[in-house]
Amino acid sequence: MSKLDIFCRDITTNTYKYFPNVKAHSNRFTVNRDELQKYVEALKVEFARRGQDFQIHGPILSYLIKPDLTDLTTTPFDLSLFEWMGFDNYEMQHIEFKSSELWTTTFVELRKTLEGNCLEKAVAILNCWTSLPEAFACLKKVTFTLLSAFGSTYTCEQIFSHMKAVLSPQRSCLTPVRAEACLKLKVTTYTPDIEQLTKEKQGQGSH
Repeated sequence: MSKLDIFCRDITTNTYKYFPNVKAHSNRFTVNRDELQKYVEALKVEFARRGQDFQIHGPILSYLIKPDLTDLTTTPFDLSLFEWMGFDNYEMQHIEFKSSELWTTTFVELRKTLEGNCLEKAVAILNCWTSLPEAFACLKKVTFTLLSAFGSTYTCEQIFSHMKAVLSPQRSCLTPVRAEACLKLKVTTYTPDIEQLTKEKQGQGSH
C-alpha cells in the first residue's frame, strides 16, 4: 500500500521514476496521466480489500515472535477468538511475562536467530515457547493453537484431491450441478436423511 502511494505521487509529478517504459514513451507521445492514476487507485482499493484480514489477524500472528513488544491495551489483539479455551487471566499473565527480563530477553534472542541463517525457523519458535514455565500457561495455549493450525492451502488442496476422484474418466458425464453435490458430500459433514428423502419420493406413479 505504501508503494502504491509512491507510485501515485510519481505519476502526479510526471517523474515516472518507477515507470521507465512510460517515461520513454512520454518523450515521443502524450501520456494519459489520469488513466494511470485511476488504475493505481483501483489497485489500492483491491489491495485494501484483500489485505483487511491481515490488519485484523496480523497482530495475533506477530505475537508468536513479539509477545514482549505487544501491548494488549492498544494493539488490536482480538482475544475473543480464543474464548473457547476458557481462560480468564490471560492479561494478567501477559503483564507478568512483560515484567520478566529473563523471558522477554529470550524472545529478543529468538528474533536475532530468525533474522540470521536459521533453517529451522518453526522449530526455533516452538522451542522458545516450550521453554516458558507453566506460570504463562495461557500464553502458551494460544501460541500452540496458532502454531498447530493448518496452512491456508490445506483445505484447497484437499478439495482438489476429492474433485479428481469425483470427476474420474468413468464419470465424465456428470453435470456441473451433480459434480458440485458430490464434492459437497465429500468435504462437508453433511449427512442426508435417507429415510426422509425416500418417503418424499414415489417409486411408481401407478401405485
